[in-house]
Formats: sequence, structure tokens, C-alpha cells
Amino acid sequence: MKNGMLWYDNQSMKPVEDRVQKAVDYFIAKYGRPPFCCFVHPDMLAEPMQLKDAVKVIPDQHVLKNHIWLEIGVEPPNS
Repeated sequence: MKNGMLWYDNQSMKPVEDRVQKAVDYFIAKYGRPPFCCFVHPDMLAEPMQLKDAVKVIPDQHVLKNHIWLEIGVEPPNS
């Protein structure tokens, strides 16, 4: 988790898929591509899952509750 965008969503009554997808949609609108992957607190998600756009969502205890870390990823340099 080096480069990315941190998203806060405290709407715990909504399904985690909807909450993460909203963050992914915003990320795509802002950066023009989907994130490499997303990390969420284990209280939000017990097992990894995959969203549309092939975005993998991974539980990680280093992410604060109600936060979603969207990893930018690094593109290889042009040769």
C-alpha cells in the first residue's frame, strides 16, 4: 500500500459491495482507470472479493474502520 486514495464511508447499513463500488466509481472518474485493488478493514469484509472492473477487495487490519484504500498501482516505464 504505497500509492492510492483513501475513501471514508460510514454508511454501515449499506452492503459492503455498494460502499466499495461507490469509491471505485469515484476513483475511475477522477483517475480515468480502475484502482489496482482495494483494501478494507476486516470488520467490513472477512474474505477477499472481486467487483466489476476486475477490482479485487482485500481485508487488511492496517486500514481503519469505515475507510477504503484504493491502490493506484505503478505502471511500468515506457522503454
